[in-house]
Amino acid sequence: MASVSILAPFPLAANVVPLTQQKLDQPSPPITTPPLFTIPAEIHIHIGSYLSVGDQISASQTCTQWRNILLHSKYLRTSRYPSWSSKPSADLGPKIPSTHKILSVHNFETVGFQNNVEPLSGLMCLVRGKSVAGYHYLTDSENGNGQSQDGICIYDISKLSFLDEALFSPVMCAAMNSKKTKPYPYHNSIGNGNNKTGGKDPVNQYNLRLYVKNRSYMYRTNWSKKFNLDESTTVRKVIGTIVEEANDELLEWDIYGGKNVSRGNNGEDHGCWIRVFLIRNPPEREEIAVCVTRSPFYSVL
Repeated sequence: MASVSILAPFPLAANVVPLTQQKLDQPSPPITTPPLFTIPAEIHIHIGSYLSVGDQISASQTCTQWRNILLHSKYLRTSRYPSWSSKPSADLGPKIPSTHKILSVHNFETVGFQNNVEPLSGLMCLVRGKSVAGYHYLTDSENGNGQSQDGICIYDISKLSFLDEALFSPVMCAAMNSKKTKPYPYHNSIGNGNNKTGGKDPVNQYNLRLYVKNRSYMYRTNWSKKFNLDESTTVRKVIGTIVEEANDELLEWDIYGGKNVSRGNNGEDHGCWIRVFLIRNPPEREEIAVCVTRSPFYSVL
């Protein structure tokens, strides 16, 4: 049987401490709070008030703190609508209530003469069948953390609660439905909706008219629908209703379907990308004109 030689451990010098003992003796590094998180929330809100909707979307994807502040601050939610004091905003027309800035606004006179509606910033939707499968937002800034193509930054906002905010300015809705507020001169033209719940002021309504843009032409379709001027009419609800109920019109005007469908390598249907925006001063001045057109950016997504 072979003999086994057991070597004695190498003696350590008197001033050498084992590595495990060194780790135990060393104090843990202090846990420091990032300087950004030490700033009071009021300062964050003040900074956020200077951001456009596109910049707010970009900032909401940087960290949890900024996201929570942008989503839950009542002051910042108000900043996502045009300012309103004693009369309606003239952004869409003198008789149109203020709408959420996530829907960009373009002049009626110029949209019909452009192949691509400029600027390209605004809301873009992925449509499959008769429903919206995804929402993206385009900005003309390359400094964000979204996908970029041709100087346009593209953000996936499908789960962002900006889309679940009211289409119409809550400040204006509250003023219009308040007994204490004197109606502005155009109050009677806003609509004739009736509140069936009883005991409250009538809920004002407004008529939305669908326009479609195909190449250099814009058309007024026969599709229209009345929506309440309250917080139940969200941006997501309005766009979803248009896609679902105006499907035949959008197919007829070649906005999506057929050759416009994006397909994968195996021929699977990825849907169609469309842009949605508002029209300033349409022919029917008491309607809110919502325009839908094909998006040129589906290939990057």
